[in-house]
Amino acid sequence: MARSPTIERLGKIVDAVRGAEISARSAEVPTDDALLAPSSHHLARLTGVASEIGVSCFVAYAYLSELPRLSPRAALGIAGDRDAVLYWYIYRYAQNIKPMRAPLSAGDIHYLLQQVDVPGATIKVPRLVLWKALQAFSGAESYLQKGRERELAYWWAIEQASALNVDACLIPNDYFLLLAGAQPETVPQLSFLEMLARAEGLYDDCSDGIKLSPGERLAAASILALERPAIARCLGFSVVLETLQIDSATLTDLLERCFVSRDEIQDAVRAVSTFAANAFGEGDSVRSLPCRAHQRTEVDDSGNLSAPALLEYRFDVEVVGPLSGTTGLSVAARASVQTLAAIGAKVKSIDVQLSGVPTMHAVAPEQIGAAASTIFHVNPDVLPTLFVGRQSEFSPRRAGYFFWELDAPASSDFLSLDLVDEIWTASSFVAGIYSPYFRGVVDCVGLFVPTPTIEAKESGRAQLLSSLNIPPDTFIVGAAFDGLSYLERKNPLGAVAAFQAAFPYDKCAALFLKGQRRPPSHGSRQSVLWSQIDKFRAQDPRVHLVEQTFNSTQAADLFGGTDVFMSLHRSEGFGLPVAEAMMRGVPAIVTAYGGTEDFCNDGATLRVHCDLLPVPRDAYPRVEPGRFWAEPEIAAAAGYLQLMRQDGAARHALGAAGKSAIEEHVSMGKVATAYRKSLDRLLARRER
Repeated sequence: MARSPTIERLGKIVDAVRGAEISARSAEVPTDDALLAPSSHHLARLTGVASEIGVSCFVAYAYLSELPRLSPRAALGIAGDRDAVLYWYIYRYAQNIKPMRAPLSAGDIHYLLQQVDVPGATIKVPRLVLWKALQAFSGAESYLQKGRERELAYWWAIEQASALNVDACLIPNDYFLLLAGAQPETVPQLSFLEMLARAEGLYDDCSDGIKLSPGERLAAASILALERPAIARCLGFSVVLETLQIDSATLTDLLERCFVSRDEIQDAVRAVSTFAANAFGEGDSVRSLPCRAHQRTEVDDSGNLSAPALLEYRFDVEVVGPLSGTTGLSVAARASVQTLAAIGAKVKSIDVQLSGVPTMHAVAPEQIGAAASTIFHVNPDVLPTLFVGRQSEFSPRRAGYFFWELDAPASSDFLSLDLVDEIWTASSFVAGIYSPYFRGVVDCVGLFVPTPTIEAKESGRAQLLSSLNIPPDTFIVGAAFDGLSYLERKNPLGAVAAFQAAFPYDKCAALFLKGQRRPPSHGSRQSVLWSQIDKFRAQDPRVHLVEQTFNSTQAADLFGGTDVFMSLHRSEGFGLPVAEAMMRGVPAIVTAYGGTEDFCNDGATLRVHCDLLPVPRDAYPRVEPGRFWAEPEIAAAAGYLQLMRQDGAARHALGAAGKSAIEEHVSMGKVATAYRKSLDRLLARRER
């Protein structure tokens, strides 16, 4: 039998209540205003226009993050049209971040619920209600008249507001009072119950033709109240609590009469009854149930959050990042865990899924407990979303281990810079990007890269020859790129151009391109670049593309089997593929720009001269006017390739020099020393 919408919802009741959906969320109780304060010095520095209209930091962050670049039109929109920004935030952004809920500051809530005059109407209406009414009703003014207030209140509070994916109550208190219709001499919730019963089909004949009694209607409405908190407020929380104590048999009978029955209904009944028995114990009320959106941390007179002393923490540090992923961010996060463990720190690991809506996975039982500090291994464009509803879960001492490749932070990064006390980086290049814009410590702690086994190069060569199906004496040039890192930045087409310029007729040369995460959509800027690579492959059989996703060690071992590794990047935050190839004794040809400059000196690598040019529109996320990156000289790179092809002794000598240089730069000893110093400093900070 097909499920009815109401029965379908029953399976979600327990999760809904545990998520505090039935909590008495009030507009007078704002969410995490430390996160959502409408002013900050970074807001003034990077997006000062937002503060002119009072849009909270998170709303402005979300709006700017959505834009490919901060165009004058977008800046004008933020500065001059608060309604447009908040409407976009609630009806577009908030809906796209499920299962998280979008936060709203007290200022946002007050503005959205502010009563406004409407031409042709005889009553004032909250601003947010008016937006939806104008969209939903033709001739909306006819609904905004005296005598129809309760009808409008029901429409908004019960039918519309529950669909808003925000972590705040956007129902005016006046609406609740109007719907409850308190009359001491009668049943307080009767008039509202009749409205609800008619709307939900709980008043007229049911599927079996038997009308529900008023008491049965109340019981059915209480079940609906489990997932719609506004119903609970209008019925009365004590009424809902009392009604939910009914036994399973009565509840089963009610559900079968009121809704479409199904074979599995007993499971839903048991879930509701079990939760009701456990959650609504004697003396408890719905109002006392915990609500993550309103967990407030007490602030002492000095403005610091009160918390236990360091000795009371179970862990020294927690690392929050995509620990189970295959990207460079994941490799760096795992390397941090290894390095912190090597210096004797007690480390807690929290894995984050970054595809789609960022989601933190549950920690293992042995990892449960508070940490004295937190290191976020996610980039600034993601960090604020991790704080939504979870601010109290993180340590009051925070560092962001950030990567970025353009020459200045994006405007939408301002909120992330206010959420951390320190910024740690893998390269001095990234440290130089953030230093002018951050009030705290910016520290280049480096990145540990493990030493490969002696057999790695030989096994990598054999596997590579087999995969590409080429003769053993082929001169192989390697290059790497990832769709998530954007092809224009990684510049594999530059590698193709340099290879073909260096070896126009050499049939014993091959270009091995290791690519992954091809975009699914056609016609986008990125997909066009992938198509150009496919075109070169079709025209030149010496160009090989392997799109299989390997773990970091497998991919690095493949590059260990090449004769030369080439990275003609336009920018790099660190350059992990370059470092891994050098660790395997492969000589490297690299653009003389970006994070690779820390370990790619002239004696250890062949550095390709470049010019700094403006970053094209839509070439990279969150590009803004005035951003620059490198354009390497293809002819110079081609000349270096010819030198490596012709002079085997020079090639081996360069590979050995590069291996020595990178081993010193990314060794555990060097990186661990930097981590120990930085962690000691972070732990010594006063709590937020």
